[in-house]
Amino acid sequence: EWSVVDIRFDDRNKLLGFTLRNEASEESTTYGEEGGEYFLFTIDVPSTSYLIQTKGMFHGGTREGKYNWLVSVDGGEPVLYSGASNTYGFSIPLGSAGEHTIKIEENITSGEQNTFQWFRAFGYGPNGSDTGLAKLVSPLPEKGMNVSENNAGDYYAFQMFMSCNGASFTMGDAFTIPQSIETAGEGFCREMFFGCTSPVFTMGKNFNLPQQITNITGNDFCSGMFRDCTGNAFTMNSIFNLPQKITGTVGNSFCILMFVQCTGNAFTMNSIFNIPEGITVVGNQFCTGMFQMCAGSAFTMNSKFNLPQNITTVGTQFCSYMFHSSVFQVNSVFQFPKLSDTELNKADTILDHVFMDVTAVQTRMAVSIINGNGAPNSDRDTFNSTGFGGGSDWSTLDSNWKQ
Repeated sequence: EWSVVDIRFDDRNKLLGFTLRNEASEESTTYGEEGGEYFLFTIDVPSTSYLIQTKGMFHGGTREGKYNWLVSVDGGEPVLYSGASNTYGFSIPLGSAGEHTIKIEENITSGEQNTFQWFRAFGYGPNGSDTGLAKLVSPLPEKGMNVSENNAGDYYAFQMFMSCNGASFTMGDAFTIPQSIETAGEGFCREMFFGCTSPVFTMGKNFNLPQQITNITGNDFCSGMFRDCTGNAFTMNSIFNLPQKITGTVGNSFCILMFVQCTGNAFTMNSIFNIPEGITVVGNQFCTGMFQMCAGSAFTMNSKFNLPQNITTVGTQFCSYMFHSSVFQVNSVFQFPKLSDTELNKADTILDHVFMDVTAVQTRMAVSIINGNGAPNSDRDTFNSTGFGGGSDWSTLDSNWKQ
């Protein structure tokens, strides 16, 4: 069996090279800066072949990502595969069942590198599940996923590893998204790891969203990104965060259901995770259900987590069911942004069911979270939970906040 050793990166976390070693035969193969890019992952399968899926950019036949790849197994000779993203992919021979290391690299022709998007066809998508993918070793290719320098375009990692739920699937410490990206389009990391239920799946220590992103040109930025990651090992690493340089307007479903039903006992926020404070205008379902049903024993707010306080315009279901959870404590700073009565009452889903079924007794009173907003003109069930019922403000709180 071959294992990956001596992975080398530059100061921007770009993969420079790595070594494959066979412990039994003591053979090793070293890869360095070869003039091209590649993606490295491991598999563990019961058969002598593996289906590399190419559902990336495949949305009802309206888009496709072309591939022209050299694929090698355990450091062997690369084999050329070409085509376009589809609902199937292509099968590669392995020689034996068990653990293998797969390398995908761009096919460089005539001494020139392929242009941007060479890796865009890669992706597992919604049609079934994959139980063979084991570990994501290298970062996503710097150029291979970008439309142009620092612009990720639409559907960057949409459903890329969706339903990869093999028993050993997880991120390696080096896996991440290129940190040079500054502009994200439609569905940037939408449902990227949706349904990854492996009991060992969790974030690698260097995984992060690109922190240089300042501009989002579409909807569903990271909606459902880790939805239903139910394994007991899953949690945030110490550096993971939403890009804090995002300002101004964001579209619909910015981080809706981002961590919904992450029910494992290890899952919680790290100490820095927060929603970008510079956001001022949001579309519909901004962070609806963001942490809904996160009911593991470790889950709570960190000390700084908050909604952006300078938001002036909201869409429907602004942060509905955001913390439909029984176990966590609201921190000392979390509060609703101060909205005009027009914004608060333009739909009966503004601030509805935000703390649904929160049964842990809270140290904060509801009125301090309301932050001076006027009472809504209809029932919102914002604090429909026993955890707030013991506060001294409860008896005088307008009934539309609590039913």
